[in-house]
Amino acid sequence: MKSKFCLTDALSTITSEDSFTTDVFSAYFDCVRGYVIRKSKLCSRCVIKLAVYVDLDVIKKNILRIKTDVGVKVMLMVKADAYGHGLCKVARAVEDTVDAFGVATLEEGIALRKSGIKKEILVLACAPYEIVDLVENGLSFGLANFVMLSDLESLISARRIDAKEVKIHIAVDSGMHRLGFSESEVDRLTERMKGIGLAPRGVYSHLRVRSYAQIRAFERVCDKIAEVYPSAVRHIASSHSCAVRRMRYDMVRLGIAAYKGAMTVESEVIAARQVQKGEFISYGNYKAKQALNTAVVFGGYADGANRERPSAVYIRGRECRVLGRVCMDMCIVDCGDFLPEIGEKAILTSPETFSDTASQRGSIEYTVMTCWRGRIERIYVNDKGGSEKNGKNCGSENERGRKRVGERRDMRRYERT
Repeated sequence: MKSKFCLTDALSTITSEDSFTTDVFSAYFDCVRGYVIRKSKLCSRCVIKLAVYVDLDVIKKNILRIKTDVGVKVMLMVKADAYGHGLCKVARAVEDTVDAFGVATLEEGIALRKSGIKKEILVLACAPYEIVDLVENGLSFGLANFVMLSDLESLISARRIDAKEVKIHIAVDSGMHRLGFSESEVDRLTERMKGIGLAPRGVYSHLRVRSYAQIRAFERVCDKIAEVYPSAVRHIASSHSCAVRRMRYDMVRLGIAAYKGAMTVESEVIAARQVQKGEFISYGNYKAKQALNTAVVFGGYADGANRERPSAVYIRGRECRVLGRVCMDMCIVDCGDFLPEIGEKAILTSPETFSDTASQRGSIEYTVMTCWRGRIERIYVNDKGGSEKNGKNCGSENERGRKRVGERRDMRRYERT
């Protein structure tokens, strides 16, 4: 069997003056950090320890099912790296299924455009100084205050942008008091918009809860805007409210419901031992009350594990609670009546355990989806594009990431020949 390039090999090579090179030195320290070395021939056998599996088929099926149920247009929210699933990968996979995309920032919108997305992209949390970039990249954006409107007036007056190329959706504060114009400001808003030739594509708001008081306020504003701009698309419903027929209007903004069941986070056991009664475990003062079989699982608070309220890990399908403090790079878990082998798979969360993971952390599923970061590889199931480091690569990768994970499953990491 072909040998793997690992820490011992790297160190022995570095100590030899004849064979020392910058590549070897860099490879050694990359192995120490546990990163995937993509291009170094020396580390062609290095495999990833921590992977987020994303099933694109599940996301697409979720969207199609909901779109059939609601019977109106669907805007898929892909902000925050598509809720941790990979911004550009997800968008490209479902572009033919949705009517528009929603993001939070200008940077997210530009990334989608550069990745080839042609559908409308609505940027919801932009600043006045970003207007020119928004327009130049063909992005729609939320008009939420008079400061932004004043900047639009100045830019159009100075002919830096053309009013016909400005794509806006009017944000309405229907009661959440976060972003948007109040009902009392709408008449002044539409008058000034007419004065510079602006025509909104849509009007929208956001619900703090499923509140009919907010719905009534939103409808009153929509009625006023429709008197001037009758073709503006109305949207307020999210995943939690799109089941209510009255709240669907012309379009719904689909978020977490699109991603349900699509993510599995997998790590591996990097050490295992039996700890005797009375011995301390990890940082802090946790002392074993009896002899315990323990495993060290790669992935700490730098990768998305919760330090204050850690969630369980699953090895061999069994729940293993975290002992002591979560470390920056790893955690120690109680394996009960079995001692796992080094290299065994450890599931940090999966579709079956997602709600339990959130509950154990004292949080919600949104935070579990979006917390994974750092030394993580995303592996896409039912997609030809392969892997995506941290979700930031909006170009394309080949199948190397998926093959590395397969290698890890088939052989023990520290195998020698």
